[in-house]
Amino acid sequence: METPGFLDYVRSLPELRRKRFDEAHLHWDTGVTSEMRESSYRVIEYLKGVLLDLANFFPPNHFEPNPRAYFDEYVTSCFSSAYERLERDRSGTAGTILLVQAGGEVIEDLRKMIAGMVRSLTSEEYDFDYDLWLEDWYKD
Repeated sequence: METPGFLDYVRSLPELRRKRFDEAHLHWDTGVTSEMRESSYRVIEYLKGVLLDLANFFPPNHFEPNPRAYFDEYVTSCFSSAYERLERDRSGTAGTILLVQAGGEVIEDLRKMIAGMVRSLTSEEYDFDYDLWLEDWYKD
């Protein structure tokens, strides 16, 4: 179904993700909220890029006429949901750490979406072990 280049790309994603996370940890581990948030935003942008790459292998208009707008809206929705889950009383008293936590939840949502897209795109690839890939995708 897909070209060998596609499978090579998909197989490389877990290692590429780990490298991005390793870079991000340099800032996440500082405990400085602004650095932690900025690092999360960079990871989110990277993961959105992966989503856009994978979207190219779906039928035209699968992600509306503009995949970038689709994924931007998805990320916005993920942030809104995360804020609601993290601060249920909506008091505004959770402080700036809420922004860091929400970024982490969005990152996890995007990781799940990527995993789902990979599953869909590789379901007919007999020389691709999705379960092994998924294990690697979530290994830190």
